Amino acid sequence: MVAVDALDAAYALKAGNPGWILAGERGGEPCPGFDTGNSPTLLREMDVEGSTIVLTTSAGTQGIVRASARAPGVLIACFANASAAARLVLESNAGDVGLLCMGNAGVERAVEDDVFADYFTGLLTGKGPHYKAALREVERSGAGERLLRSKSPSCPPGDYALCMELDSVPLVPVVDGTLQGFPVLHAPHASIA
Repeated sequence: MVAVDALDAAYALKAGNPGWILAGERGGEPCPGFDTGNSPTLLREMDVEGSTIVLTTSAGTQGIVRASARAPGVLIACFANASAAARLVLESNAGDVGLLCMGNAGVERAVEDDVFADYFTGLLTGKGPHYKAALREVERSGAGERLLRSKSPSCPPGDYALCMELDSVPLVPVVDGTLQGFPVLHAPHASIA
């Protein structure tokens, strides 16, 4: 996967590589001319095996691009891969670890990001994170309620469950290079057990 921060860069990469999949959103809605939006449910329904995906989002890829330009190692963690990501960080003996929460459009704090950061910090420090309490807090947040009530075709009902299902994905996307200045992510790490 190639993470890009600007729409024009995404379109240019796709133009030069017509077989690549263009995915992403702005303001939660798929971008014109894209193959798919940012819905995990819809992406799961696509045949992406062996494909290169160019992804751009309102917040997440903005953070990936910025962080990878400044940090020696960047990985992507969420509830779905939390234990595998924490194990990878701990096994790397990385020393200081920074958590970058992108919030709403990368400019406003979001409850769900703060809740995950607290949960992930608990995994890293051995302070016993509480998933059920975190889940309840996210469900009560504005974003949680919006996802649970969404009627938008770009955000099907299954998205919330896929995003919040703890340790359902054993892969940890890691930035391991660049393509035309944009971070390339691979997910070779698959250790949950």
